[in-house]
Amino acid sequence: MRYPLVAFAICCIGLACDDPTTPTGDDPATTPDWDDIRANDTAHVPPGWSPAVRLAVNDDNWEDGAYISRDGGELYFTYYPGPDLIADMGAGDFVDDLDVYVSDYPFATKTRFTESHLSEDIWSEGGVMFSQSGDLFYHSNRDWLNDQKSDEDIYKGEERLPFNGDERFGNPHYCEALDELFFDQEDTRIYRIQGAAAGDFSGTPELLGPPINANGSSSFQPFLTPDGQTMYWTTNRGDI
Repeated sequence: MRYPLVAFAICCIGLACDDPTTPTGDDPATTPDWDDIRANDTAHVPPGWSPAVRLAVNDDNWEDGAYISRDGGELYFTYYPGPDLIADMGAGDFVDDLDVYVSDYPFATKTRFTESHLSEDIWSEGGVMFSQSGDLFYHSNRDWLNDQKSDEDIYKGEERLPFNGDERFGNPHYCEALDELFFDQEDTRIYRIQGAAAGDFSGTPELLGPPINANGSSSFQPFLTPDGQTMYWTTNRGDI
């Protein structure tokens, strides 16, 4: 499910592509009523945290994949200029590609983020994050120009990282303190490359075990604290 942005990331949009398992939007039994979902959705906030507040930058279209800068002044997110991405995916009728936008505090307005060829027409991007040194990581499907395959790859700046293959990798998070790169595959499981920069990002992805990945559930969109000792991620385990 996709919900409006609040003060923390909730879920992740994959890049726009044909998916036979996605509802077409033609069958009322398989088409979510997003108005009802949004009206009834209640953020589950841990004790001691302030209440979740819907940000003014939201509109009736789709926002997702939130990343906030370390100083709290900028919010980056993926934006789709249509009210129902799932229905458009199922019908193969996209309003536009997915672009990355940035919003300055207090997060009421947004502009397209165009650094490193992000948010160009045709190609879709998302999963933006910045390392402590200011390096930009994200995922994109623009390598289709080279291989004509509809996968998504992880980039650092304008460089497609060497470990990418035919898989759909996304939502990177680089921990500079431990030199580890984390990312997910198709919004289902989280991988890690150790000694990432030391090996020029050409290492072999390692599938994380429990409690990060768990049988029967999906784990994706990893986010680490700067020291690399705590991870937050999105999952559908439990009664979700």
